[in-house]
Amino acid sequence: MVVQTRATRDSTLCMIRIRHLYFMVLMMFCSFMVLTIPLLQTKQQVQPCTGTQAHLSTTHRSAPTSMLPASTRRMMLLAMALVAALVQVDAHPSALECGTDATTRLVPGRAMVMQGPVTKDPGGTGMAAKLAGAGKSLMVTISAPKDFFLAARVMGGGSLVPIKGAGNNANLNTTANCTAQVFTTAAVSTTATYTVGVVGGTANSYVLLGFTDGSTGPGIFVINATQTTQ
Repeated sequence: MVVQTRATRDSTLCMIRIRHLYFMVLMMFCSFMVLTIPLLQTKQQVQPCTGTQAHLSTTHRSAPTSMLPASTRRMMLLAMALVAALVQVDAHPSALECGTDATTRLVPGRAMVMQGPVTKDPGGTGMAAKLAGAGKSLMVTISAPKDFFLAARVMGGGSLVPIKGAGNNANLNTTANCTAQVFTTAAVSTTATYTVGVVGGTANSYVLLGFTDGSTGPGIFVINATQTTQ
């Protein structure tokens, strides 16, 4: 079992907070640009009248400016692209760092995922996770409704190893530099079943399953599958 020092744990939490702050700054900048568009578009230029128009009015207003300067448009497009990229990356379970039992964001209430809270499964989602066996001989079976994607992590010791050829396991991948966490690479259009073995588990091992369909709002739901789950 990997033991994490306090310095490493603090560093991981710091990186999470920095990413969230980066996202907020980009969102604020993009919002500012969007709010200034109407002001830029309605800017009018006052030009003097000449010739026969002089007796009607000393000045006239030109048509509202309909085009923003090229540099402004490029800046707006860049800001929007950066925000969209950040949201897309953070929204995919592949962006969920490995962490440790003490820092993983799959624990309800600990941190945010997909720009929202991590909460317990409210029920009615159709998602289910069962952990069979005991100690070092454990197997977790996950049933997922269509259009859901997920990430699963073993807690209390052990590694997750997808069973080759079982169910929809071809859609499972292991988190980078991590043996304790797996995730789906894409949401499937039919009900999916995943079977994952827990290697080197202990009597305290259990599995956290975080999931979302992306349409229920920011954040994810979590199921706790323990060795007493039937």
